[in-house]
Amino acid sequence: MASIFEIAGKMERINLNILAAQAIEENEDDINKRNREQLEKGTDRNGKKIKPKYKSKSYAKRKNKMNSAAGLGTPDLKVTGQLHDEIGVIVEGVDVFVTSFDEKMKYKSIQQYLPNAFGLNRKNQTENRQLNNRTLIRNFKKLTGL
Repeated sequence: MASIFEIAGKMERINLNILAAQAIEENEDDINKRNREQLEKGTDRNGKKIKPKYKSKSYAKRKNKMNSAAGLGTPDLKVTGQLHDEIGVIVEGVDVFVTSFDEKMKYKSIQQYLPNAFGLNRKNQTENRQLNNRTLIRNFKKLTGL
């Protein structure tokens, strides 16, 4: 068993911000899955319906047949699924950004839904934070031998 001095020495070298960023990166799949589920329901990171609604009523009806969970006229940002498949996380220090790396992100038709379309709503943030905290604690224990 390590002495208190050995543990204290290890703890001094641990950067909790780096551990937190690593936990987020380890749980990126969870963040991506939650964001895809929100989009499929037509909700943004604020828990509100994605806006603006589709202008074309015929397109709105066609999209509603493809995915009625979003609601008639509410965008889900999914046609081929590529934009959803390319959802990913960028961690910069203590800041976390959720986006899609799909090339369609540069299109004006997609940019009108930014920045609110990507990112987790409050409920998903809370649940993901709990997962990240468990991961951070597990990694902290590994590093310190506690």
